[in-house]
Amino acid sequence: MTLIEKKQKLAALVKDARVKLDAGDLDAYNKIDADIDKLDAEIKAGEKQQAREDALKQIPEPAKAKAEPKDGGKPQKITATAEYKDAFYGAVRHGKNFLTGEQQKLLTNVMSTSADSGGMLVMPAELETSIRELLDKTVVMRRLATIITLTADRKITLANSYGAAGWIDENGEYPESDDTFGNVTIGSHKLGRIIRVSEELLNDAEFDLQAHIARSFSQAFIAAEEPAYLSGATADATKKPTGVLTDAQIGVTTATAGVIIADELLDLYFSLKAAYRANSTFLMGLDTEKAIRKLKNATTGDYMWQPGLTAGQSNTLLGRPVEISDYMPTFTAGNKIIAFGDFKQYTIKDTMGMQMQVLNELYAKNGQVGFQGNERTDGKLVLPEAIQTMVLKAGA
Repeated sequence: MTLIEKKQKLAALVKDARVKLDAGDLDAYNKIDADIDKLDAEIKAGEKQQAREDALKQIPEPAKAKAEPKDGGKPQKITATAEYKDAFYGAVRHGKNFLTGEQQKLLTNVMSTSADSGGMLVMPAELETSIRELLDKTVVMRRLATIITLTADRKITLANSYGAAGWIDENGEYPESDDTFGNVTIGSHKLGRIIRVSEELLNDAEFDLQAHIARSFSQAFIAAEEPAYLSGATADATKKPTGVLTDAQIGVTTATAGVIIADELLDLYFSLKAAYRANSTFLMGLDTEKAIRKLKNATTGDYMWQPGLTAGQSNTLLGRPVEISDYMPTFTAGNKIIAFGDFKQYTIKDTMGMQMQVLNELYAKNGQVGFQGNERTDGKLVLPEAIQTMVLKAGA
């Protein structure tokens, strides 16, 4: 019986009780009175409970915790685990014979999946990340280019044209591409070097070996990557990435040998299609920067070169940022002294899994241990028209 029904019954009992009382039938009245008291108590209890339930409805329910995935989420890479890191640096400091059987097995399992075996250890993920962060921060072309990272050392193919759209009749066929559509293949080239560490430092527990290895390899890779991504492989040396200057188009050749004028910078600017200018950058060497800094607006007398106003802000030329690389061709007749365009159209492909080998005996007579390390990378300008260059006219 609902509360309303109970109240309706109570009202009927009260009315009936009045009739019995007026008639002087006390026995009947007392029986009805007892029923009234009982029903009244039930109604009050029901109202009290209803009030409590209404109040509870105003309180928000606690947030439900996210259910944990049954498989524990994405598995961690072996090289990212603390166990692998301990095994790696144990082998580096003391040799593989120092390791437990489980640690040796851990290193061997990772080595077996790499392109090189024969003593090459795959670097822990933390060490590789440290090296790559230094490369990305320092190598100018890495800051400008598109970088893709693969876990497998394989060639990839990219389209070197976006094709052309076409107007289509109702239910007509879509055009696949224009006649110039093609592909660019990016492979993988191995870059390596050897660093040396004294036995005293190696055996010093306070010596930050990871930071030293990361800094040493990154500095060596920086000095090799920058010129490769700029000038790259030649016809008789294809073991390097293809440099951006190799495939970039020539937008302007200066009219005078060894001289650059303001109008030629404007010609270079407008030799680049408008679609690429929004993301364009000027790239040059220090001696070219020096020559351009001297150029002035013929009308106002203001320098064309505009220095950045705050720390970390790029200098600008014709409203576009300027990057300087020590490895750009010098301000010499016949050289491509400036590259201008959208450098995101240059793709750098890195292969995860930098490797290192410990050379315990090669430098033992000098009290040193050698570390032979490598990375795999490649680069290619996917859209040559996206980068225009200025060539300094050769002398007569």
